[in-house]
Amino acid sequence: MAEELVSSILLQLTTITIENAKQKVKLVTGVENEVEKLKSNFEAIQDVLEDAEEKQIVEKNVNRWLHKLKDVSYDIEDVLDEWNTAILKVRLQTNHGVESTSLPKKMVCPFISCFSFGHRVVKRHDIGIKIQGINEKLEEIAREKDRFQLTRREIRQSPRRLESTSVIDESKLLETKVFLVLDDVWEDHHGSWEELKDTFCHCKPGSRILVTTRINSVVRVMESSDVFPLEQLSDDICWSILRRVAFMGRVICDKDLEEIGMKIAQKCKGLPLAATTLGSLLREKESRAEWESILNSEIWRLDIAQEHIFKPLLLSYYDLPSTIRRCLLYCAFFPKDYVMSPNELILHWMVQGYLNFDEISEMEVKGKGYFNYLAGRSFFQDFQKDPYGGICSCKMHDVIHDFIQFLTKEEIMAEEVNLSESVSLNLSSQGARHLRITIGEGKRFPVSINGVGKLRSLLATGQTCDVNNEFLQGLFSEVRCLRLLEFGFGHRDMAARVKEIPEDIGKLIHLRYLNLQRSNKLRKLPKAICELQNLRYLNLRDCSSLEELPDEMEKLINLKYLYSAGCDRLAYYPKGIGKLSGLMGLDNVVARIDCNDARVFCVRDLQDLDMLSGELRLQIEGLDNKMQFVADFVEEAKRAKLHNKIHLSRLGLTLWLGGRFNLMQDTFEDYVIQALNPHTNLLVEWIRQDNQNRI
Repeated sequence: MAEELVSSILLQLTTITIENAKQKVKLVTGVENEVEKLKSNFEAIQDVLEDAEEKQIVEKNVNRWLHKLKDVSYDIEDVLDEWNTAILKVRLQTNHGVESTSLPKKMVCPFISCFSFGHRVVKRHDIGIKIQGINEKLEEIAREKDRFQLTRREIRQSPRRLESTSVIDESKLLETKVFLVLDDVWEDHHGSWEELKDTFCHCKPGSRILVTTRINSVVRVMESSDVFPLEQLSDDICWSILRRVAFMGRVICDKDLEEIGMKIAQKCKGLPLAATTLGSLLREKESRAEWESILNSEIWRLDIAQEHIFKPLLLSYYDLPSTIRRCLLYCAFFPKDYVMSPNELILHWMVQGYLNFDEISEMEVKGKGYFNYLAGRSFFQDFQKDPYGGICSCKMHDVIHDFIQFLTKEEIMAEEVNLSESVSLNLSSQGARHLRITIGEGKRFPVSINGVGKLRSLLATGQTCDVNNEFLQGLFSEVRCLRLLEFGFGHRDMAARVKEIPEDIGKLIHLRYLNLQRSNKLRKLPKAICELQNLRYLNLRDCSSLEELPDEMEKLINLKYLYSAGCDRLAYYPKGIGKLSGLMGLDNVVARIDCNDARVFCVRDLQDLDMLSGELRLQIEGLDNKMQFVADFVEEAKRAKLHNKIHLSRLGLTLWLGGRFNLMQDTFEDYVIQALNPHTNLLVEWIRQDNQNRI
């Protein structure tokens, strides 16, 4: 992970330097030299990172050295992000014509002497001092590397054609006939099994249920007629699995490679997942030398306390390009057995900065390539597909999840709250960057969390509970590096719900992802949320009590996804949403025809939102009768320019006349659609609901 961190920082340094030149930005004297020194130190370290990443498993000194390097790398990323945010704020103030009456005289110029972050003021000089301090630490780290005799290795780059990687369906690799399989069962409560058995009491004779478990008590409760304690697979069976995967798609199997492959199969220690994983790795190796390199790798000689399977997984892991390794490791942030969608995973990778592209569309393409590559290497399983063959969801095998948890134990933490009383969590000695909190059934959210100053992600899951304002105030005062904050994670009846958001949220200048889904006691968003210029994703779905969005939402210049379906009490949508020309996801919006209020979103305000994709529900309001509709609607509809929304696939329409939903005649509905003039591939549907409910 350190390798990709360093590469990302070097790219950011180059990008910001170019942006500074465009904005005529100058730091205080001497800091330009510090920036150049910073780049030079990172480049020197980058040369040996590939070797250090592999040696850290055995050599604890190298592991500690990498840990220090990652800490410094995260710190410089935060400073660079702060720097870039300052440039964004300057641009925003310039675009909105900020006058000297509201800012000091010296701020009205191509660049400003200080950057305003909420209630704080950070001078250019302070950013320069931070860079200088980090550079001193980095120079020491650069000198230390010489003690470890690290060698320069070629850094594995991302494959050029990631999208062509095929997904292995493990079910096709075995010839497991059964009627019903219950895999890896842990439930040993007798009542639960009696209820399940009743479900199958009418099955025809000859039906069978096959259960796999690691717990003897499950076997007793099931009253199984036949019990088969499983031994490890033989080397021959491991070889048959490995060979089938490794030579998939090849017309002829190379005899020389088969000889080496059989020796590799012996190292699988009878574990089928190891055979599948190694087969996926070997499938992309063409030469005898490459296969021998796998066979003779030092990893087989490592004395790891974990299961033997970690050794073949390490081989596959280190064979990944460094950019993809980081994405794989991040999956440890999700709970075991979590059903994840590729889109959700890619969005997380985006906001964490793992997909280094300026355009979101380019990031999505890159992210899909990374996902397909990992799927092709058998790091995911249990694929669910859509009618077009695309992957809708998948899981990660428990052993692979254990493996990536082993590799990220210092960075990704999971804490469980199982006490009835509120508790304080103390993470001061951990130094975690990503934290997942699981709330037990009937338990309360923590009063506070200490030691979260370097936290980048906070995700709350578990049984439904309320998150109080005092907790958030304390949290926001500490987590200044936070990029992802998610309280809506989990199933519909399993989420932490926010009741109120303090104005201090405006201090989280790095925040990119905010999920408040199902916070059904939340009534409004604070104005300070519009100070989050880096925010990309805002999810308010099913916040059923939400009555107000802040008026200055046009300041969220990087917002790409705004979801608000189920926010039935919103009085109106702010007009500023129409100025977010980069908005890609907007699932629901109320738009008026009359435009009497300058704050309120109107149908015409859709005109610049040409990047919208997927589905949109549009509720049209502000008409007293159909005659007024005929007079006023046509011009508004034309200015919406739906024919330009070529990425939009589905439009759901609701029309309210005189504050009351009106069921239209078919001919009148056709007239509405004709006036809107959608592009030919846009499916338009009418949404009919009762008079008490909106969309």
